[in-house]
Amino acid sequence: MEKFLVNMAIVKVNWDSSEKDLLDNYIPLVAYILKIYRNDIISLEDFKNQFAKVAEFEMPTGAIASLLKRASKRHGFITKNAKGLYIINRASLPSSRYEEIRDNEIRKYNGLKDRFLEYCLRNYNIKLAPEEVDKYFFEILYEIAPALFRCVSDIDNIKIEKKHQTKYMISRFVSHAYHSDQTSFETIESFVRGAMLTETFYYSAPTELQGKMRRVEVYFDTQFLLRSIGLCEKKFSEPCLELVNILKSMSVKMRCFRDTFDQMHGILFAASSQLKSRGRIMPRKPGDVWDYYNITSAKASDVELDIALLEKKLNKLGIFIINRPAHEKELTVDEKELAKEIEQEIKFQSESSRNHDIDCLTAIHRLRCGKPQKYLESCDAIFITTNTALARASTRFFNKNYGVSDAAICMSDQVFTTLVWLKAVKKAPNLPKHRLVANCFAALQPSTELWLRYIEEANILKEKGEITEEDYAVLIHSLEARNRLMDLTLGEDDIIRGNVRDVLEEAKRKYTHELSSQLTQTRSTLELQYNKLESLIVKVDNVLHRCLSIILLISWYAILIKAIFMSSPDQLDKTNIISWDAWAFWLFSLLTIANLVSGYKVYDFCKNVADKISNIFTKWLRKILIA
Repeated sequence: MEKFLVNMAIVKVNWDSSEKDLLDNYIPLVAYILKIYRNDIISLEDFKNQFAKVAEFEMPTGAIASLLKRASKRHGFITKNAKGLYIINRASLPSSRYEEIRDNEIRKYNGLKDRFLEYCLRNYNIKLAPEEVDKYFFEILYEIAPALFRCVSDIDNIKIEKKHQTKYMISRFVSHAYHSDQTSFETIESFVRGAMLTETFYYSAPTELQGKMRRVEVYFDTQFLLRSIGLCEKKFSEPCLELVNILKSMSVKMRCFRDTFDQMHGILFAASSQLKSRGRIMPRKPGDVWDYYNITSAKASDVELDIALLEKKLNKLGIFIINRPAHEKELTVDEKELAKEIEQEIKFQSESSRNHDIDCLTAIHRLRCGKPQKYLESCDAIFITTNTALARASTRFFNKNYGVSDAAICMSDQVFTTLVWLKAVKKAPNLPKHRLVANCFAALQPSTELWLRYIEEANILKEKGEITEEDYAVLIHSLEARNRLMDLTLGEDDIIRGNVRDVLEEAKRKYTHELSSQLTQTRSTLELQYNKLESLIVKVDNVLHRCLSIILLISWYAILIKAIFMSSPDQLDKTNIISWDAWAFWLFSLLTIANLVSGYKVYDFCKNVADKISNIFTKWLRKILIA
């Protein structure tokens, strides 16, 4: 039987019976890792390291986050606390003997190889070197496993010519085991089951399907791009770089809208301006680029260098800047409704940021010609964001108004990484075949009843005919996309990355950031009130100064006019020299002489008097209002 038919049967039965997809293959490993972990609290980073040790292959951070979310939401293995760490619910963990079963299977397989050596010596008088048999025995057994899927006895129906000596002897040994050696027969049966399950456990799409991804344009949001070029702590940049490298290995076109690049430029320019004017930056939230600059004690010149190298760094990653497609009347989106949908998910987003997100989403809609897309590898364009709330809101809006897309217009980087990794990345480690099979068998442990259902489904698929390997891949991806959408409805929390110490420091920084924000807000309020009072005092001072100046000038003018029209030298004699008229005359004369000799102005004198009086009043008023 064709291998892909068997694989398709396994996937279909798993989905129909319990809606299990490829990601669920690793749930038993999750349970085992959590069970043997010494502490009751585990971080994402620590789990990722433990997974790599047990599974003997690495999973990207985004896929690990999806796996832990599945373990939490659907199985209750863990509970995420406020600090972003995972509390292990040991009572909910199933009994798991992964390593014990795996090691036992390896011992059985090695014993099978030894019995094959004895069989060849006894029946063909051929003494084989054990180290030579190691090179081909399990490789050939793995190769003929699909033919033995229904029953090991089918080996008698396989026609293998004697000229293929090693393959012929192994097939005869399998036949001998079925008829005469129960122990070897049972070991071969478990190896065949493990071998067939290995194809789904370490699944990667066929090369021709991966090639189709090259036609898809992947656009990234501002935060993802800033993280990708390293303008953040390593624990934030690593997941983004993992995705970029996966896409790069698949020759996928990675893009950045010109508007997004301009927004990145604006953020860095604002940081540079703050450093120049204040010497430090007020971060908007922990983990953002401004927070990174504070942590690294960046100078304004460092930020200016980042600005200068911004496009070059993106291009080095294989990400290129292009303009958004022009608007088309028939592809117009109700942007007001989209804005409302986004506002429901993101409460305190600035209008400029929301408008930028809308511009990017509607641009992807136009690049897709307004059509819903079922498959990721043929969706034409997709927008990847670190903001799961935006992905949720946009998926809801476009699915409701423009048809359901399994390949949504916008996906969170975590979900997209999981899909791409499951779809295209080669997961099988460079291990001997019997070790791979043992790992897989120990993880999945298929029951006899379940195996019979696999056989039944495979027979049905074979009878239908016209099913290709690509159909199997399409089914895999459809079920994965469906599960990603189901996960989306469960809600996406921000993933806090790093080991336990990093996470605790992150939580501490968030806490101090909240206190700092509250203190800054209080200071701003007090400063605003102070500015209002100061503005009032200045206004009162100006009015008082103006009134005093006018009163003094009028008084001086009255005196001078009186002196001119009512005083003259003829009226001055010894008897009236100290009269008011005489004093007015003498004052007028003195002022006239002072003005002629030194340029003294009555206006300046009045202004100085008004300044002194108003200053005294202002100090008194400030003392009363601002204690």
